[in-house]
Amino acid sequence: MKTTRVFPPTRIVALATIGVVVLGLAYFRFAPGESPVSVPAGAKAGDLTMQACTFQTESGPMPADCGTLVVPENRADPGSRLIALPVTRIQARSDQPAEPVFYLEGGPGITNVKFKEASRFAGDRDVVMVGYRGVDGSVRLDCPEVTSALKHSADVLSEESFRAYGDGLRACADRLTDEGVDLAGYGLAQRVDDLEAARTALGYDRIDLLSQSAGTRTAMIYAWRYPERIHRSVMIGVNPPGHFLWDSQTIDEQIGRYAALCAKDATCSERTDDLAASVSRTAADMPERWFFLPIKQGHVRVASFYGLMESAWTGSQPSGPMTLDAWLAAEEGDASGLWVQSLLVDVVVPDAFVWGEYVSAAMLDAQAARDYFSSGAQDRDSIGYAGSAFSWGGGRMADAWP
Repeated sequence: MKTTRVFPPTRIVALATIGVVVLGLAYFRFAPGESPVSVPAGAKAGDLTMQACTFQTESGPMPADCGTLVVPENRADPGSRLIALPVTRIQARSDQPAEPVFYLEGGPGITNVKFKEASRFAGDRDVVMVGYRGVDGSVRLDCPEVTSALKHSADVLSEESFRAYGDGLRACADRLTDEGVDLAGYGLAQRVDDLEAARTALGYDRIDLLSQSAGTRTAMIYAWRYPERIHRSVMIGVNPPGHFLWDSQTIDEQIGRYAALCAKDATCSERTDDLAASVSRTAADMPERWFFLPIKQGHVRVASFYGLMESAWTGSQPSGPMTLDAWLAAEEGDASGLWVQSLLVDVVVPDAFVWGEYVSAAMLDAQAARDYFSSGAQDRDSIGYAGSAFSWGGGRMADAWP
């Protein structure tokens, strides 16, 4: 039986500050951008129109070119309609620039037209961002059906939530198709061809790719399709084929490494003899409330999964150490950190992604997902399994999208 620990005002202030900062920064990261681009009258596939603009970076505004790239919605269909994508080029400050950097954000399901670190590279090379189809372009694959299902979920890892998630995806796909969207045109292979169309239109011979997380999959496919056009490719947090899923054992090993560090740290080792065991005990007997405020256990596991992806504060989510601190505090009787995690999933996650594009990109791993969820090899109590189960709706996503 857990008791509610009375904790100092400083922790309350810290929790409130973290919540406000994370929610605010998540909003700015995921909030819709400016009005979407549109296909100019008389345009044809491959057309790129640009005009002078400024782009906001961490070093302030920088001179850039902003424009619209026109591409087929489905290159496999000769009669496909055209769609438009935004393109931004930050101009190199050098008179003799090196190969340009094309940036590829992760996700999937998030924008590729925000890159505040671009100023770090623009001293001697152009920096180019091509908006992702289905997110940034004239067609956006929003799924309010999925957003609604998540907002009404009492536990995002429950069977009821998984069913609602899958039903929401099917309803969204049906509605988009009825509206004339060719869903077969939205995936990573088509995105790669968008990058190549932009490279050609901008007149570059070879380019550098800078990608992170799910964006590395796009970089891999580009390298397979257009190897002669790559000068260098830098991938951060690589996501190889079959890995829009997470192995529970790998996440447990990650927590084990934190536990080893904790054992060597005087402050941490005073709180627990075994960090991994403390996490396991808390997971097995997670508090249902912090005072009168409900804690949704599935929400906590999902938030912790994303928190463990970061070893340091990134501004968009808590770090691994902060996440584990919340679990230790809960074992000590202070469930405030777990409540904050639960709340963040409720408030941030339903609107965090453009779900139709999220699914379209992930469908490359649909068979891997079917194998993953049917094998029974994963520890369903693991935080690693929570990430995969949430992302795929317990496996239902694999068969809920065309």
